[in-house]
Amino acid sequence: MFSRRSVKPGLFVLVVGVAGSLPHAFAGVLQFRPYLTVGEIYTDNLFLVPPGTPREDAFITEIEPGFKLNYVAPRLQGNIDYSLQGLLYPGHSDMNHAYNRLNANGTLEAVENWLYIDGRTIYGHQVIDPEKTGGRSNLFGGGNRASYSATTLSPYLMHNFGSVGIATLRYSYGRASYSRDIPDTTSNTWSFLLARQPEYGPLTYDLLYVDQELDQQQGETLSFKRARVGLQYHVSPRSALLADAGKENNFLPDGTIDELGATFWDVGASFNTEEDNFKVLFGHRFFGTSYDFEWHHDGADFHTDMSYREEPTNYNRLILGREPSTLVTAPLPYARLPSLRDRRIFILKRASVGMAFDLSDSQIRVRLYDEHRDYVQLDETDHVVGGRLEWEFALGNRDSLVPSYSYRRYDFRDGQINYYYRSQIEWRHQLSRSLKLHLALRNERRNSELGKSYRVNTAVLELTKYF
Repeated sequence: MFSRRSVKPGLFVLVVGVAGSLPHAFAGVLQFRPYLTVGEIYTDNLFLVPPGTPREDAFITEIEPGFKLNYVAPRLQGNIDYSLQGLLYPGHSDMNHAYNRLNANGTLEAVENWLYIDGRTIYGHQVIDPEKTGGRSNLFGGGNRASYSATTLSPYLMHNFGSVGIATLRYSYGRASYSRDIPDTTSNTWSFLLARQPEYGPLTYDLLYVDQELDQQQGETLSFKRARVGLQYHVSPRSALLADAGKENNFLPDGTIDELGATFWDVGASFNTEEDNFKVLFGHRFFGTSYDFEWHHDGADFHTDMSYREEPTNYNRLILGREPSTLVTAPLPYARLPSLRDRRIFILKRASVGMAFDLSDSQIRVRLYDEHRDYVQLDETDHVVGGRLEWEFALGNRDSLVPSYSYRRYDFRDGQINYYYRSQIEWRHQLSRSLKLHLALRNERRNSELGKSYRVNTAVLELTKYF
């Protein structure tokens, strides 16, 4: 079950053989790096029982083979990141399990300057219901965890028609699949985008139409449609005034959808420098006043990204892709997702701030977020707020020390409130160019109602060999 032979040599020979036989436009540079991690893990609360209850400690053996593959050619690019984490529990063999993790994506220019194909697959594990007990990793069993996969395949036609604009006609097929009898979801999306470029004058535009349907099998089919006209007046090469208007679906409290029944508009501005990209929009949508904000700064020793977004969505739309018109869809970064079994529509209102400070021998990283999910049918809201602080110290050429702290408060719409705290210190040592040692000590604590609190200490010792 944990053999590397099924992962490394066969795939490597196949990929090299295919790459070597491709025409010049598709022949490129292949990077393939397999690795093997072995580790021993100790925890003092294997079953995450609440305070005052007898706890059981355990040693867990970890065996994790994996590989990273990158392929770059003039008209073909792709990445694969795969691992198989095997966990062995002496004395609790019924908990022994192997967990697959995959993140793969690629782009093919099938017909030069016309036809392209994008694809992405992710596979991982997710807490089913955040109100119930469940650790943030695979160590504590799968009682409240499910595996999921999200695959998107998107062929599209794109061509530059000069002063008229760049036109893109795209079809995207997506499928989200789950274990634990959680219904799968299929997504079908058609979109058209025509965008005029700034080199043809200070006034540019974009015309966008998106039609996405989510078939949730055991629930109703959800429709997300949007038709938009956008205008941009470039005051200078680095700044522009923005205006958008159009129609979108109106999601009503009784659960029905009025397709293209709501008018929306927004106005704002953007500017770009060598270090900053900034955009702000203010407008109105079917759920009320709306805002959109982005700021990215990349300076000599300070880096930050700030954003605020609002959009109607649900769990499956998040995991399959927030924007069906983008090149390759991806889950919303850092989103704290609701229960996998919840299929209802909510208005996602999310603010996120990330900062990194470069010091002489260290880097400080901060991530903060505040997320509201306003459920349209229920007139209720989930609220999640939290953050993470991490300080990485370079101790010579081979060592680094990384203390970190994270916090999360989850206000559920039924009134329950959960608090989660995590403190950790990591030591990373480079034994050689291909051999790494990793030691981590962490304390996790959850304060919850209804007897769902727990405290757990964990020590992890891992050795990773790259081949």
